[in-house]
Amino acid sequence: MYTLEKAVMEYLRLSRAAFCKYNPNVPIIFSSAAVALASRMWVDGSDYWPGTFYIALVGEPGTMKTRFIETYLSLFSGVIPGIPAGSPEAMVQALGSNRHTYIWFDEVGRLSRNIDSYMATLFPILNIAYYLGEIGQIRTKKEKSVVIPAGEYFLHAYFAGTPKDWGIIERRASDGFVRRTLVLPVTGEVPYYKRDHKNPLIREHIARLRMYIRHILKLLTKLDVDVVLPEYPHLEPILTKLVLDREKRILIHEYSQKIFAARILGNLITFSIDEDLNQVDVNEIIHRMIGNGEKIGVKVDVVENNPEFVRLQVIVPETIGGSKGVTLEDYLPPHYEVVTLKMLIRATSPPISAPTPELAENLERIRNWLNSGGSVVVSKTKFVQEIFNSNNVNAYKATIEALADAGYIKLVDYIYRGRTVQYVVLDPKARICANCSKYRTSECPRIAHLFKEYRTDFDTLTKMVMKETPPWGEPCEEFELFEPEEPKGAEGND
Repeated sequence: MYTLEKAVMEYLRLSRAAFCKYNPNVPIIFSSAAVALASRMWVDGSDYWPGTFYIALVGEPGTMKTRFIETYLSLFSGVIPGIPAGSPEAMVQALGSNRHTYIWFDEVGRLSRNIDSYMATLFPILNIAYYLGEIGQIRTKKEKSVVIPAGEYFLHAYFAGTPKDWGIIERRASDGFVRRTLVLPVTGEVPYYKRDHKNPLIREHIARLRMYIRHILKLLTKLDVDVVLPEYPHLEPILTKLVLDREKRILIHEYSQKIFAARILGNLITFSIDEDLNQVDVNEIIHRMIGNGEKIGVKVDVVENNPEFVRLQVIVPETIGGSKGVTLEDYLPPHYEVVTLKMLIRATSPPISAPTPELAENLERIRNWLNSGGSVVVSKTKFVQEIFNSNNVNAYKATIEALADAGYIKLVDYIYRGRTVQYVVLDPKARICANCSKYRTSECPRIAHLFKEYRTDFDTLTKMVMKETPPWGEPCEEFELFEPEEPKGAEGND
């Protein structure tokens, strides 16, 4: 038996295994977006918001971000039509005809180049559409005017682009748009000459999952759902401690509640991929939601039922647990709200969504250096002389620090000819000693003896460790890629 959330996540992870391997937190966010879009979900949390998702996957070319979104959007084929992203005028015209829809910008580069010309009105329109406000396009010529009343449509927006192009958008677009778009930095590389799955049975399973998910999403389009959340005061110190930027805190505060609501809703909807789809209609889905809600103490009420749609209210109590001993933890991980919040913080970090032109240019130069066969590790002097680029030569320190803080490079000291020299690791994922989790620790098999020989002479130990561990060294059999430590308690089965 699947829940809708678990089915969508499994479909995405199997369909785009290489992308999800590098970006494990992205599928759950898109699963929540799918539930919110199909059900026209509204969230009654610390405020009252429509479940509008504006999501941007931002990463270098070849990170498979576009293919991932295309795979996700294939779930809505024959379910919810998309609208064209050609111009703001075309968008409003299409939205007037298709009130339940999404828009997909797969060419953010083109968008960034035309943001000051014919695409200039796009972002003010998207700012209004985020809260489903009234959109008007009044014409004085023969073309038909379009006025879309507030709340009479439902729209999602998806974007994919490079850090450089997205940086241009964030600097030139209106502030409201920047604050309302969930930017997810992504990494990865295409699996050259390999398939994700050789077994045809897995591909058949993916196709079957897609068919059932589409059917359930189609049924959800017949619903309007309000999810009433409890307060989560224990999340405030987590958010304020881990997210220092005020605007980003507001963004995560809002999107986390949308994802809470969508996760609860998605896990109330259960089905089997072996059952007869002809027997699963809107009434059956509602019946299952009510029954599953009773098990875990979540109240599902039919507020309005008419030929066009069924309005549901899902009330999530502060303390969740049914009389039969079934709790929400049977559907979601324990402390799902803490897990989800920390997952969202991880997914939006590091904050690379708006690099300066200088930072983006240096990222491009680093990639070109590596692609042309340049050394993975260079001295800081060589970095400044041959890779770094700026109109202000004195800016190199700030740029290098920003690149290191964002996780693009590493700075490592090494003893060279009796002096301490700083080196730059240009690829923190490369299989070299400097990228090992045991690098320069007592667990490293190459230097473990030094910690015994010089344990009382810290200065000598430090020098010997540095001398014996060049950052470019070939990895041993115990190599483990270093990964930044996750916030404590953020683990889960997401």
